[in-house]
Amino acid sequence: METIIEELFGFLNAIHPQPPALLARLKEIVEHRFIPKKEFVLKAGEVNNKIMFIRSGLLWCYYEKEGKEVPTWFMKERDVVVSIDSFYKQVKSYENIQAWEDTEVFLIYHDQLQELYDTYPEFDRVGRILTTKYLIDWAEQLRSIRMLSSQERYDYFRQNKGDLMQRIPLKMIAPFLDIDPSTISRIRSKL
Repeated sequence: METIIEELFGFLNAIHPQPPALLARLKEIVEHRFIPKKEFVLKAGEVNNKIMFIRSGLLWCYYEKEGKEVPTWFMKERDVVVSIDSFYKQVKSYENIQAWEDTEVFLIYHDQLQELYDTYPEFDRVGRILTTKYLIDWAEQLRSIRMLSSQERYDYFRQNKGDLMQRIPLKMIAPFLDIDPSTISRIRSKL
């Protein structure tokens, strides 16, 4: 377990140098978990009280609309995962988070994360850098859906998240990109 926590510490150091005391605190509080494929990490109606870093595997977040699962994101190795509204406001989630593949994560609870931010300014900076990264990703996703054609959305996804195309079926990529499945099939057949 100690080596695994040091791997997480290395990830944090790569973003911004961290004090050695943080490593000792992480060893005390970080939990390491295996999440089997299809297991829920969070169900709609629950409060997301933990933040997760994916060591291996793939999680997806989705909400249900008119009896259909609508993906809001897919997160893979080296991604940080929360249901945004639920985690940061500590309110009930409208989303589900589920393991798409067998997944290995590190997790820290909400109150522990706040303590780390208060105690270690360098760690708080990592939080800000990661929050900015995901805010930009979210803005790009919104821009894509609102401003790009179906072809452009598909091309953008293929160029920027092409590795996910081998892990996620087309029938799930289509609603993620807000493209009708028949349209996405036509786009792929042209390639």
